[in-house]
Amino acid sequence: MPLQPPHIHALHAVSNPTLSPAGDTLIYVQVSTCAARGTTPSRLMIYRQGEGRARPFSAGPQDAAPRYAPDGQQIGFLRPGAGTQVKQLWLLSTRGGEAHQLTELPGGVRDFAWAPDSTRLVVVARVDPEAADPESEVPKTQVARRIRYRDDGEGWRGEAFSQLFVIAAEGGEARQLTS
Repeated sequence: MPLQPPHIHALHAVSNPTLSPAGDTLIYVQVSTCAARGTTPSRLMIYRQGEGRARPFSAGPQDAAPRYAPDGQQIGFLRPGAGTQVKQLWLLSTRGGEAHQLTELPGGVRDFAWAPDSTRLVVVARVDPEAADPESEVPKTQVARRIRYRDDGEGWRGEAFSQLFVIAAEGGEARQLTS
């Protein structure tokens, strides 16, 4: 039977595989489509050697970029924070349970990496020195002061730049490393 347009909703895309330090478990992102909502939810899937099939590891609906901690005890991944579409860093134990949000950076987290000892993470986050107060009802005027004032796929960039932050894996305040 040839592929028809309605079949698109039965397809799944996979990306961002991360292998456990022991090499026996794989975590990856599975993206599907929801015809009723017109969305593309994503969640983390886990495949353990010897089980024969993958199973859901996170609830989603917009989980991305999983990475094992070097000690193999936790998975870091990106997911929008509560009440926003800005992605933040979340951690989830490899034994399962509920994920918890680690960062609350206004510009969101774009990328991250674990420290070799698994106690800290470095994150890349956009910092906008001219960010409007989210509680202000006065619209902010946008002024282009340089040629690269916007990014394809992200829109208005203004004076924002990506910066590095470090945060402890057990939580706390993210400390900005670059400016």
